Amino acid sequence: MKLKIIIYSVILALLTFSLAWAEGGKVSGEVTVTGTSVKSTGNEASFNEFEDKKSGVSSALKLDYDSNQYFLNLTGDDIGLKTQAYRLDGGMYGKFKYFLDYNEIVHNFTFGARTFYSGVGTDNLTYTATVPAGGTAAGTFQQGGTVFDYSSQRKRYGGGFKLDLAKPFYFSAAVSREEKSGIRPTAAGAMTGGGYGLELPEPTKYQTDVLKVEAGYASKPFFVAANVFFSEFRNDIEKLFHRNPAYAVTAASSRPDVITLPPDNSYYKVSLKGGVALPLDSRFSVNVGFSKTKSDVDLLTYRSDAAAAGWASVGLSKPNFKGDLESQNVDLNLSSAPLSFLDAKVYYKYYKKSNKSDSITTTDGTTSFRNHIFDYNKEGAGASFGIKLPANLKLTPAYSYQKVNRERGDFPQNVDHTYSADLKWSGLDILTAKVGYERLNRTGDWKLLTLVTGTQETANALEPFIRRFDVAPVAKDTYSASIELFPLENLNVGLGYRNKKSNFKDTVMGIREDKSDEVNFDVSYAFGKYVKLSAYYDYEKTRSFQFQRRANAATVTAVQANPATAPTASYYNWDLEQTFTTDSYGAGIDVFAIPNKLTFTLRYDSVKSDGFADYNLQWLLTGQNQDNIDIGNWEDYKKQVFHAKAVYEATKNLAVTVGYAYEKYDYSDALYDGYRYIATSSTGAVNNYLTGAYMNPPYDAHRVYIGLTYKF
Repeated sequence: MKLKIIIYSVILALLTFSLAWAEGGKVSGEVTVTGTSVKSTGNEASFNEFEDKKSGVSSALKLDYDSNQYFLNLTGDDIGLKTQAYRLDGGMYGKFKYFLDYNEIVHNFTFGARTFYSGVGTDNLTYTATVPAGGTAAGTFQQGGTVFDYSSQRKRYGGGFKLDLAKPFYFSAAVSREEKSGIRPTAAGAMTGGGYGLELPEPTKYQTDVLKVEAGYASKPFFVAANVFFSEFRNDIEKLFHRNPAYAVTAASSRPDVITLPPDNSYYKVSLKGGVALPLDSRFSVNVGFSKTKSDVDLLTYRSDAAAAGWASVGLSKPNFKGDLESQNVDLNLSSAPLSFLDAKVYYKYYKKSNKSDSITTTDGTTSFRNHIFDYNKEGAGASFGIKLPANLKLTPAYSYQKVNRERGDFPQNVDHTYSADLKWSGLDILTAKVGYERLNRTGDWKLLTLVTGTQETANALEPFIRRFDVAPVAKDTYSASIELFPLENLNVGLGYRNKKSNFKDTVMGIREDKSDEVNFDVSYAFGKYVKLSAYYDYEKTRSFQFQRRANAATVTAVQANPATAPTASYYNWDLEQTFTTDSYGAGIDVFAIPNKLTFTLRYDSVKSDGFADYNLQWLLTGQNQDNIDIGNWEDYKKQVFHAKAVYEATKNLAVTVGYAYEKYDYSDALYDGYRYIATSSTGAVNNYLTGAYMNPPYDAHRVYIGLTYKF
């Protein structure tokens, strides 16, 4: 398939080129060949997370043809690397145009991961010997087992065209296919002997096909267009079978455990959009649409259970699940500028998600329950006004309203009221200043949850204190200010500040407060034609506070759940304040030693994040105090990049680029301290098997490159 696309691309390009060449025109372009040498230590996958920065040779090309009637543009980047991309655009002015493209995206997690399973990359993970036992260092299979890479590669190719022959009518269509393959980490487990935790290599082999079609009419004062979007997703591996060490000694150990993976599905959307120009410099636009998503998957008729010698059967009212989601949307917008000092925008939006999927009854022993069918709808309206005031001031007040109704047990409804105002001053040519304020008031209709499965008595005791932050009532204030200064023709200065604070006023257990402060600064200055300087600094600090309660029992009573109850070893309060501080800064200099001939560039960038988790426990164990339970390295990292480059224009057609880049990444997190492939539980049992998916991300890398560019 890919070979056919390449052949068709070349034929189409040559055909267009030959037709264009017949009438004459201008051809231009450039070809670049770059040789790179890389020396790095540490985590190679982290260094190449979304790139392919390896030693070797790569290239790039650009070809442009332009005439009175035809045009043709061909580009290629990172040729020879796993991030290569190609694009061909061509056509005939005012008649038609087309494009073909191909690109690759890589995502590397970890190189050299290890597991005692065989069959990595397939749908069946197994082992023949006994599982490794825990011990010293990082586990007994650190030097053995199967070695593999956590990595994925996306390849996307497609094309499209647009016809304008019958203006003001037009028609366009585009198709694309994306293929994704690789291995990513996933988790499995079994509740036996304190619980088993497994980190497993999950194979990915996806294919997504997309078709987009649009037909419309565009001529003043009217515009109307109909759109069709269709997508089909296919997964070659929908179940991952694996032998679970939790049941290695049972008679049923030959039966594999199963992890379900994304099922095949299809999606389509039909929409109609349009607009019309009205008097008083006004315009009205509308966008309505309907979409449908469908999937079909066979269900499992058993589950893992240590008490049942490894496995227990479950009854299903239907052996397979059919997913069916529908959505409708209506968007209406009116903008107007009836007066020289006033402009306004008014909108209305409605969205409805209808879930028509199967509701299946599952019988597990004496327990019977049905899956929850979730659907929702939301509607909103708003208006904003731009008012020009004396003294070069402009005030922009705005208001929006949104109401959400959902099939959810704790908060079936939310209502948002958002008020905002921006004030901008532009009284000087060299200065623009702006301040703003926004207030969000979210209310919610809280209900006591009725559980699908579980202990309702526990829910009755705990739920009155819990407000989950995604739907909890909140009052959120945002303040902002910015200045743009141009004191000299070649000097630009920018300064900004933003403060956000959210107060979850009705929450007892959960996140009660969330706030952040952001400061940013940037400056650039040019010394004539020879030197240009630039620098920036960004600072952000976020803080969140949550209050929780430990209730260690199968069934929790109202007294045990109440935070006002005196603490015991099994029932006590605890809270956590998380703080993250991020500093980003950088500076650069461009020296045009010989204008249009020799240029030197130096650049340094640094980003550092420092996290801290401040715990407070109402009940402390022996050896604990309120200080030594805190976590100082809470997702701490620092990345530094230094880049030096020289570009020499040897001739009108030939340029030489020489560069050096240094990159260093440090990472520290309490979660990964003392990483072990095989870990023990708090009871001393060996029951956690890891693969090294997120181990030791720091790296240190040097890269030297030289490139030759030929222009024609």
